[in-house]
Amino acid sequence: MAVEPEKKRGRPKKSVAADVPCDSLNISLSDVSVSKRPRRNASRKAVANLAQLVNVDRDDAINTPQVISVDDTDDDDFIMNEEAESEESEDVEIESENDQRPAEKEVTHLNDDRSGASDQPKGKRKIEQKPRPKKILTKNVKSHPGSSLEQKGRPIRLLKDLSSARDKIERIYGLNKEKLLQLAKVKEGFETSVFDFPLKNIQPDSPYFVCLQPPCKRENVYDKIIGNKNKTVYHEINKIEFENMVELRKKRLNLLVGDVDAVISTGDKIEFPVLPNGRRNGFIYNVGGLVTDIAWLNIEKNNETGKEIQYLAVAVSQYVDEPLNEHLEMFDKEKHSSCIQIFKINTSSLQFVKVQTIVHSFGEVWDLKWHEGCCTSHLVGCLSFVTQEGTVNFLEIIESTTDLHVFKICEKPSLVLSLADSLITSFDFLSPTTVVCGFKNGFVAEFDLTEPELPSFYEQVHDSYIISVSTGYSNFEDTVVSTVSVDGFFYVFNPKHIATTKTTISRFRGSNLVPVVYCPQIYSYIYSDGASSLRAVPPRAAFAVHPLVSRETTITAIGVSRLHPMVLAGSADGSLIITNAARRLLHGIKNASATQKSLRLWKWDYSIKDDKYRMDSAYEVYPLTVNDVSKAKIDAHGINITCTKWNETSLGGKCYVFSNSAGLLTLEYL
Repeated sequence: MAVEPEKKRGRPKKSVAADVPCDSLNISLSDVSVSKRPRRNASRKAVANLAQLVNVDRDDAINTPQVISVDDTDDDDFIMNEEAESEESEDVEIESENDQRPAEKEVTHLNDDRSGASDQPKGKRKIEQKPRPKKILTKNVKSHPGSSLEQKGRPIRLLKDLSSARDKIERIYGLNKEKLLQLAKVKEGFETSVFDFPLKNIQPDSPYFVCLQPPCKRENVYDKIIGNKNKTVYHEINKIEFENMVELRKKRLNLLVGDVDAVISTGDKIEFPVLPNGRRNGFIYNVGGLVTDIAWLNIEKNNETGKEIQYLAVAVSQYVDEPLNEHLEMFDKEKHSSCIQIFKINTSSLQFVKVQTIVHSFGEVWDLKWHEGCCTSHLVGCLSFVTQEGTVNFLEIIESTTDLHVFKICEKPSLVLSLADSLITSFDFLSPTTVVCGFKNGFVAEFDLTEPELPSFYEQVHDSYIISVSTGYSNFEDTVVSTVSVDGFFYVFNPKHIATTKTTISRFRGSNLVPVVYCPQIYSYIYSDGASSLRAVPPRAAFAVHPLVSRETTITAIGVSRLHPMVLAGSADGSLIITNAARRLLHGIKNASATQKSLRLWKWDYSIKDDKYRMDSAYEVYPLTVNDVSKAKIDAHGINITCTKWNETSLGGKCYVFSNSAGLLTLEYL
């Protein structure tokens, strides 16, 4: 019998396949598709992720924020996989593939009649394949249940390697469900708040309320550290005696607020006029000196009208128009007269009254902090700060029976922390009874306030003057401490063992003024890079540095709150910027420049020709730029923003205050 020449193998013609019934061929679909492209890993991942999707009722999601999973390409949802579903879907996928490829099969090839067997129809031939080794299923054992990064097995070296929000949040925050649920509350409540937020979201009865108490507020320790043995000693003085000790500015300042001209003396206040961009609630107050720091007392005080009375402490220097004055030097011990002004504010009506002026001889002071764990009936609170003498002082601020302004001179503070070998340059609280201090020589020490004579430890961290010390606290992890020094290094470490935990976050090569604060809601440090950018970094993932704001001038002051993720940044050109840090950290890295925006709230300017300060209220939106731009600019020293602070109480949480170097204090209810 003549044998026809061999035909080329290929996909069978549709007409031939249609003439042969599938039952007679005794084959599966996988056998017909001989040239089928093998399944890729991406397809398997897509099927696995699809099996993990969980439908959540919207009402339940609002009352109790749920943590659900997303696809790898989704950058908008913050969620978490269910452990059982991820493993089960993974095994099902492997089994389905093995079922489609049994060890032994009969494969029928169409249009192949090279064999002349009479018992087979023409055009078909039976071929036996060698048995394939059967794949043994092995369950993937994960060291961290619920982790999607371990399933992918992808190395993470940079932030850009975490393309999805799910992977990024797992890497920088971990898999603690309680911690992730709190982050989900923050994301749900504030992700739509670009430049403002509703007051109801920071009330204790709100489903989005998250407020981590600072270390000093966890216990009332007034009797332990002050009591009757460490009372602050004051005596009252009159106004003439005060003016002989502290000489504030006597010159009146010319202002232009919007389109309204004004002249303001020391101690005067002017309300915001109707501005070109609408009505804004707030005022400008002339302190009359250089404001070195500001601190809100974040404890609600009761009065006849309700819990709306807040207290504000403002540290004031008399060397306001002399930025190069030798008395403002920070590297040597200095002793001269300065003052702290205490204001009483009604956050509802914005009534602003100065009730006390405390004169002291400690030189300039900074790092103003109220010890919120020192509460008693006869005190406004306990105020702590660093002085030019190289010490940390604690003062009792006694509550006045009336709102009459009184002058006091401090003769003896309640507590003084110091060492003879070096000057203390910065400090923060580790607990209600312990503080951590940075020194001029680069050392770090811990002091117990119940026995303040000697530190608990004294170790070297930097090579030179420590600019900033900030405590990072959490309910789920150990407390960490960050330090920034003139040597340019930004370190984070656990104070329990500094040598083995010290980690370098960054190295600065710009200016030596690098403010660092801790935002507890997103468990991240907010800091300036020494030049023109504002950045955020979670201490758990030191490599994950997130740019927040890019400016063309130096950022000099940062304000954060424990109630919301809105960040204030003041710069050397007189601008005050607001941005939402949660929109940057709790989303994926894709389209960050489109979603992350910042808004200029205010801008101070100064005219040398007219000798006039101008407050520009025009809003201006800034997009997030990838490349930092730093330009050398020379601005009038009076417009530089020296400090900015949020009020951190539920009723006054939308109030913030900032000051420039000219001593013009601005307060606004956002």
